[in-house]
Amino acid sequence: MNRDKRSQLTSGFVLITIGLLFLLNTFGYSFRINWHYLTHFWPLLLIFIGLNILLKKTPLWWLVPLLIILTIIGLFVTGPGWSGPFNNRYFNFPFFQYSFRGNNRDNRVNQSYLRSSLELVDQLQQLDVVVKMGAGQLKLGRIRDNGNLYQADLHSVSDKPRLDYNYEQETGSGRLIIEERGDVGRLNLSDQANQWQLNLTDLVPVMLKIEAGAGEFNFDLKKLRIEEIEVNLGAGELAIDLGEETRYLELNSATADIELNIPEQIAVEITTNGVISNNNFLAAGLSEINQQTFRSSNFELLEEKTRIKINAAASNIEVDLY
Repeated sequence: MNRDKRSQLTSGFVLITIGLLFLLNTFGYSFRINWHYLTHFWPLLLIFIGLNILLKKTPLWWLVPLLIILTIIGLFVTGPGWSGPFNNRYFNFPFFQYSFRGNNRDNRVNQSYLRSSLELVDQLQQLDVVVKMGAGQLKLGRIRDNGNLYQADLHSVSDKPRLDYNYEQETGSGRLIIEERGDVGRLNLSDQANQWQLNLTDLVPVMLKIEAGAGEFNFDLKKLRIEEIEVNLGAGELAIDLGEETRYLELNSATADIELNIPEQIAVEITTNGVISNNNFLAAGLSEINQQTFRSSNFELLEEKTRIKINAAASNIEVDLY
């Protein structure tokens, strides 16, 4: 069997597997992909690539697509919200009871909670925000109390996060760092994950940088003065509502499902780089400049422009102009 035929078979079987899993959902087997596991098992991708190089010209070429299919099934049936014959009531192997911290068979992990806020200083002219976390859920939004600079509510599965704020009076700039610490890299197969909520003031321009593993990320920036934002993810679902003052967004990820809500009146350019990318740019009203670059119709007319750069090996991107 030639290589093209094998590639077609592999793609076909993978699509059939994913289709069957979603079909099960229509019969009452609800599930979601377990991004929390994926952040720990991403080195499997490198292993699959290496195996494919070694086996693609041998009679054992079929092992790679088989492993890919089994991995996809595993991400679905161990995901949060799965209900069916393979949930924990019926399918409870000892392997999934380990938290992989010594030989403890209790799948509970230590949790901590940090709540913090800080009064806004009138002299503050610029705020740099850096957020570093492992797997879980991160929400960003506007603070309701304009008297505060930020409000952080952090539920963490590891030790209490480090929160540090510094203000330089000479430059009028502040720097807020929120970082997960402790045994972050420990493999954890429990259903528990970080739940972080960060609200920022809308009175100060912000430079934002996010570094995270895998999970769900929801950034409501409509009312915030976010000038630049950089997001580095392992994998996950990302929804961003951009504001009118955002001028640059960079997203780097291995694989991501991305939803971008962009103000209709701003001039926007989106550039994508990746192996597999699906998007609705043309349907959303953007014009194709080349295979990687798309622009809004008013891009050349307006002086202030918003540029979005997305680097992801595999991505699904949905754009909505509001």
